[in-house]
Amino acid sequence: MKLPRMGVLPVVMAAALLLSGPMARAESVSRAPTSVRLPAEAAAGKLFEGSRWAVSYNAGEGERMYDVQLHGGGRMINTDPNDRTHDNDRWEAKGKYLILRFNDSYAVYMGTLQSDGSLKGQASNVVGDSWPWTGRPSRGDTTAR
Repeated sequence: MKLPRMGVLPVVMAAALLLSGPMARAESVSRAPTSVRLPAEAAAGKLFEGSRWAVSYNAGEGERMYDVQLHGGGRMINTDPNDRTHDNDRWEAKGKYLILRFNDSYAVYMGTLQSDGSLKGQASNVVGDSWPWTGRPSRGDTTAR
């Protein structure tokens, strides 16, 4: 039985699909190093629990800075003078990744713990605005501005 000639283009397209399909992604994931494991407390978000951070950002209104204190159960307290409802701010973490949710997620700050101990990330709000932000460990003496 003689197979029909397909031409080069269909063969190239089929190869591209195979190389970029789910099997290729699954194979590359399975080759990821498995020896790196987070401590149990980091994986559970305990790395940040009880910590206090001086958060700074510029969302087009000039530089602002305030403290956030991360309590157990995802409860968060902040010193932002514009926040009138402190009971609806939450935080969550997994490993070195931190998410801060202000005013029932009106604004969400997503950040990563850096090797120097600071936080760096991107924030956005429900209106569609976004801005970069940073955080550094605080002793609670950061004056909100």
